[in-house]
Amino acid sequence: MFFLAHLTENLGVKRLAVARVNEGAGLKAGRVDAGIIILGGFYKEEIPEIIHYGLEPSVYNMDLLRLLSIKAESAKKIVKVHLKINTGMNRLGIRPQKAQEFINFIKKARYLKLESVYTHFADADMGDDKRTKKQSDELLSLKETAGPGIFFHGANSGAILKYPFGGFDAGRPGIMMYGSS
Repeated sequence: MFFLAHLTENLGVKRLAVARVNEGAGLKAGRVDAGIIILGGFYKEEIPEIIHYGLEPSVYNMDLLRLLSIKAESAKKIVKVHLKINTGMNRLGIRPQKAQEFINFIKKARYLKLESVYTHFADADMGDDKRTKKQSDELLSLKETAGPGIFFHGANSGAILKYPFGGFDAGRPGIMMYGSS
């Protein structure tokens, strides 16, 4: 994991993504300078580690978001966050209708900064073009709500290989980085 992280950094990649807080902390301890997004969320016990290492957690739980805000303010450290939208995977994230509430909270918080809004295309590698298109449209409908300067991403390995997504600012080539599509 360190080899790939350092290689992509040297190629100009500014952010990496991992599933768990301990993976991100390990990369930071291994002198990886790129921003590290935590895609799998976090537990309240992991907040000190998030703040210490400058990790960028996904947020989709208002209670944890409030606690993160309190802890960040107490530490006087800005925490960059990524709003996870559930457009169909039905594993993590908030429904698009709740995005405004979360975005408003983050914008008002002194020590939180919204960096991105994202989703995960559930069937991009399965050939369900209609579902993937619907998910894409749902996510992009939030651009105005999020405001300028917020980046949007949803393309996993399967989607990167199959779809020419317009309106997205980043892709997440996870498993394809290891030779699988």
